[in-house]
Amino acid sequence: MKNYYVALSGAFVLLFLFACKKPEASFDLMKYEYSAGDLLEIDNESLRGKVFQWDIVSESGVLVQSAKEKNPLIYLDLMLANGMYSLRLVARSKNGNRATIDEKSFKVKTNRGSLQVISQNAADNEYEVYVDNQLIGKSQSYPGTFLASIPVGLRTIKVVNSNKVVTESATFTTNGLVTVNF
Repeated sequence: MKNYYVALSGAFVLLFLFACKKPEASFDLMKYEYSAGDLLEIDNESLRGKVFQWDIVSESGVLVQSAKEKNPLIYLDLMLANGMYSLRLVARSKNGNRATIDEKSFKVKTNRGSLQVISQNAADNEYEVYVDNQLIGKSQSYPGTFLASIPVGLRTIKVVNSNKVVTESATFTTNGLVTVNF
């Protein structure tokens, strides 16, 4: 009978120790170099995590993007500047009391072309510009042009204000210029 209690006590101690283990944040980033607009290729290998926080942080420590899913689809912002970034994963226990962090660095290097939006009349001088359904900027409060650097490739451009919407597809090339008349 005594051996039964010793074995039962040992089982409870092991169960308690295993249940109290911290989550282990761990992931692989499948590539080192990405372009703005790319999907980060992530393999989450975390153990015992229940709550996840993914953060993309610039070299200067500025939070650029974040996600909270276990296996998120993180597309880099189209307007993300070239440079070095870190992807940080925080894996937490269900109640959030215990957490561990894993972090990997990656490079963003994007060839860009230029987008120019020209306002045709003063009534249309305030507008928003979208590329691939992502807001990239707003016009100034005067008639004129909007200028931005856009990653190369086939892109859908949409210019919107309260009076009208203009949508065009265009192929951006390195150092090329695409003009949209609004």
